[in-house]
Amino acid sequence: MMTTIPGSKPIMLVNGVPIYPQEERTTPVTEAEVEQLALTLTGSAQSAHAWMDRPNVTLRGQTPREAVRAGQGQRAVGILQAF
Repeated sequence: MMTTIPGSKPIMLVNGVPIYPQEERTTPVTEAEVEQLALTLTGSAQSAHAWMDRPNVTLRGQTPREAVRAGQGQRAVGILQAF
């Protein structure tokens, strides 16, 4: 996950939510953060939860939840940010 650059302007809107340019962060990404990002993008808690538990080919067959638990949460975030 990344942190918003202070004083920056939104670069786009996703479901009406402004998305700001961000800096890399050094702490691990949590399941809650990834699921919240999925919720922001899908607009549905049910869809976000389902995405977290669906095996993903980009994650080599792991679910995003498994990837986060294995310390690879940034990869799951990258998939979401590609949208």
